Amino acid sequence: GRRQRPLQIEPAQLARRFPGAQPALLERTHALLAGLSPQAMDAPACLRLGAPEQEELAALTRQRLATVGGSGCRRACGVARHLARLHGLLREVLDAMDGGLFKKPVAKVWASMAVEIRQIEGLLSQAVPALAGMLAELEALAGRLARAGGVLQAQALAAEYLQDVLDPDRGQLLAARQAALQASQALVLEQLQALALDRQRVQELVALVQDGVLLQLPSVPSQMAGLSSRQSSGYSDTQRFLATEKLAEIVGFIQRKL
Repeated sequence: GRRQRPLQIEPAQLARRFPGAQPALLERTHALLAGLSPQAMDAPACLRLGAPEQEELAALTRQRLATVGGSGCRRACGVARHLARLHGLLREVLDAMDGGLFKKPVAKVWASMAVEIRQIEGLLSQAVPALAGMLAELEALAGRLARAGGVLQAQALAAEYLQDVLDPDRGQLLAARQAALQASQALVLEQLQALALDRQRVQELVALVQDGVLLQLPSVPSQMAGLSSRQSSGYSDTQRFLATEKLAEIVGFIQRKL
């Protein structure tokens, strides 16, 4: 059969052909083209150009959906529900701190909610490692998507360059492949933007749990411990003020972030 020779191309040729391309992209495209033989680029080979990379992109897209839409979503949504419930409970205690003729004593309100508040605190503490693991998974996925996007971009440039080298029939096939590869690049950008939002949401949840709950909430029970159904003489106005201030700080922090 005919001897199949690799495509002879210099990096400077690519730079002239694609003057706006970044050096890293040109280098990746040159390496791709240098491994191709024009004689071997029959119709099936033209149609396969970039297809494995598109399949990898589809797999990465499915992985992202599984991460944010499966157990990851349940973890994140569960944390948000726990925080909303905690906010409501603490809000009721804070309202009782204002006093009033028809309001229940603060100690009675706190006693009715303290067990559930401690349970929520424990659940949120357990959720932090899971959310951190989800965040690491999303960051790794973003890196893989970015690398896949770079390869697809090089494939699209290679398809465009080969249209000038091969005959018109194969050139038409490559033009179709170029359009498909460019559409895949758009999908990469879409997925990266979605991942950025996913990561931001998880980061905000982690910060809210760590800074708004696990850091501040443990001091509340000790401050509320001095209350009785009737305010004891040992529980001063200053102590009451400090307890109210701490509750208001936590309630306000959660409300701003949720």
